[in-house]
Parts: sequence; C-alpha cells; structure tokens
Amino acid sequence: MLKGKCPKCGKVYYGWALKAPRNQFCNICGLGLEITDDSGETITGYSPFDAMEYKVPDTDKTRKSQKT
Repeated sequence: MLKGKCPKCGKVYYGWALKAPRNQFCNICGLGLEITDDSGETITGYSPFDAMEYKVPDTDKTRKSQKT
C-alpha cells in the first residue's frame, strides 16, 4: 500500500489513489507528498502549486500586431 506524508505539516495519506497526480499533494499545505511504496522507494508527488510558470515570449512582432 502507498503512504504519502506532507513534508511541511506531517499529514499522512494512505491508499492506491496516490498513484494519480491529482491525489499527490497535501490538501492542507498544497505541497507534493513524499510517497513511499511497500519496497521502501520514495518519490515526491506532483503539486500544481509547484509547477513551473509558463510565459509567452514578448517580441516586437507581437506588440505590433496587437496595436493594429
């Protein structure tokens, strides 16, 4: 069985639902859980709050097309 523990607040989650990315973050803190399986292997879960920010590059061509 999978066990997920929040590195910030210490809340513990159990179950196979931790395999899905939508269940791999703490409901209280929003951080990715430290998920451990039966073999002892640990991974850091996905958190939408830790995702990289996506930005569109600002170029002169983009600004000129918006002015017209």
